[in-house]
Amino acid sequence: MRLFTECGQEPDYAPFYLTRAALLRPRDDNQELMDLQKAQKLSPDDWRAANELIDYYKDRNDYQMTLTLSTAAYKKFKGDPIIGTQYAIALINNGLYAKSLKTLEGMTILPNEGAREGKVVFEQASLFLSMDLISKKKYKEAITMIEKSKEWPETLGVGKPYVVDIRIQDYLNIFCLEKLKRPDEAVGLRKSIIDYTNQHSPSSFNTLLALNLLKEKGETDAVNSLIKKMEEPGRVGRGSRGTRGGSQVNQWVVAAFNNDQAEMNDLGKNFRTNTNFMILKKLTEVTKK
Repeated sequence: MRLFTECGQEPDYAPFYLTRAALLRPRDDNQELMDLQKAQKLSPDDWRAANELIDYYKDRNDYQMTLTLSTAAYKKFKGDPIIGTQYAIALINNGLYAKSLKTLEGMTILPNEGAREGKVVFEQASLFLSMDLISKKKYKEAITMIEKSKEWPETLGVGKPYVVDIRIQDYLNIFCLEKLKRPDEAVGLRKSIIDYTNQHSPSSFNTLLALNLLKEKGETDAVNSLIKKMEEPGRVGRGSRGTRGGSQVNQWVVAAFNNDQAEMNDLGKNFRTNTNFMILKKLTEVTKK
């Protein structure tokens, strides 16, 4: 690292600055930014330099700058799936869900290891759009968008797995069907959410949906059993740390179920950049009865 530092700004080779920026992370934030900007200046036609700079601002939750940079990169590197996905994410983070979805529908991502992100962003954009429609009481249109979120477009580089977690879609559909006075159509969806939760790890934000449905049915023993399982020591969800009271994800779910606003707000600070968390948070807001 010392040799990299001693080189200062002498090298005129963009990969040098991209490498040094990566080595500096997270030790020297300002120098990292300077190196990324230098790399882009030296190699303006390289999508990698643009992508790294976008990532820098995205990691710092500067969504406006991320959108500005990704918009320029998207126009310059038309057809690049990585830049296209960055642009779609930036649009979501700025509340431009329809534009994000349109962008994804115009992309082609070739199948490769790790190509799942395009489908993930497609689903997120569709769900955010559906919840905007629910907020406007356009329940039929919302159901159409909810169903769209379950699609696996061939152009987004990944095939549909055998088992898919669609509890959020089912829960939103239940809410819409009840508003449309079609409760009989929601019976199977309720069962599907509870069955999936019982058959898989409870370490997920979506477990809150099963807890809500079990509470509605008056199944107190089932609720307590599920919460007890979530609070087991070392029970860890994806992207969370285990604690004596289960993972932070599980702790937030239990706090949300108990409507403990103080605990929810405190734990929620850890998930501000987690889009899945933001989707579930918005779901709880739009489906309040």
